[in-house]
Amino acid sequence: SQVYEFAFVCCSIASVALLVWDHIVCFGAEVRRIWSRKFSGATILYSLLRYGTLLEKITIMVLASWDMTPHRCNVAVRFQIFPYILRTIGFGLFSSLRVYALMGSDWRLASFVFLLCLPSAINPSYTYAHQWSPGVDRYGCQLSYNASQEVHERLRVSGIVGDILSESIVICVTVLKTFSLRKSIADDGQNAKNRPGLAGLFLRDGTIYFIVLLVFSLADMLVLVFDHIPQSVIGYDYWVVPYFTPVFRTIIICRFMLMLKAVYFAQEDEEHKTLESMRYGTRSRVAGSMGATLDTTMNFDDDAEEEDEIVYARDPFAASMTVASGSGSEKGKGKEKEKDRESTSSVGLEEFPWATGIGQA
Repeated sequence: SQVYEFAFVCCSIASVALLVWDHIVCFGAEVRRIWSRKFSGATILYSLLRYGTLLEKITIMVLASWDMTPHRCNVAVRFQIFPYILRTIGFGLFSSLRVYALMGSDWRLASFVFLLCLPSAINPSYTYAHQWSPGVDRYGCQLSYNASQEVHERLRVSGIVGDILSESIVICVTVLKTFSLRKSIADDGQNAKNRPGLAGLFLRDGTIYFIVLLVFSLADMLVLVFDHIPQSVIGYDYWVVPYFTPVFRTIIICRFMLMLKAVYFAQEDEEHKTLESMRYGTRSRVAGSMGATLDTTMNFDDDAEEEDEIVYARDPFAASMTVASGSGSEKGKGKEKEKDRESTSSVGLEEFPWATGIGQA
């Protein structure tokens, strides 16, 4: 009906506006914490999510344009498959890289987590490949589907279940890592008095973020259940929920990555374990700073914030968890004390010896 077509136009504009607003707010932090840092798999991941989702929503908004022809509509429908797949792969890559980094570069569980995103990537390829436009009205392209409803439902269920399972795995890995770290602090007599509370740990280790992502996946599952319940029983239109959940998921993940501390894996020579051998190696190129914890003091609106000093550690999670975020007069010391960088790069190796044995490959 025209009511739903008008709602589709409004949702298209709202989703693009929300993404553009977040781009503007976080642009300064993006330059400092993504493009100014070393290139890694995390850089590719951020690009897939940030710009893949925006390109997908812009394409959908084009479908709602009145200055279209059936041919242009069909081209736009086919084109939106690619940004959708890029965004979906970005979601899976985010969870898998986080598991890879927290597990000490163990690729086995990380590979399984990434494979869980494949049904969500296959679903749009099947759906949009069987979508076409019979005409155009004042609300944009009219769309029709000739895909098998049974196949579509199975792919949709598989994708949502895969998302729920992958996010649950990340939560479990993160919680186990956090508890292991907290226990190590308790066992260390020198640092036992400074053991942080669970609330602070869960805030800094990113568990809260993944719980929110899990809630969004559960919301998509509820929408799938509601599809088989008459609208008169539910009492409201719920179809906008899965339309906006990818937008909020993208914003949450991108902000998560912007808040990660610049702590990378240290590549050590097994025969000569010296600080000079700790450099940007293979594990850091793959995971980037995905193994670090969050800087909860970060202000996205602070354009004058200094660039983080890069730190190398055998266990980035333990090292970044134990080092308090710099504030006040400590900001900017990385540039003023360039000669002290080597001693700083040993954080988590000598000052916290218990941090070197957690999560090693």
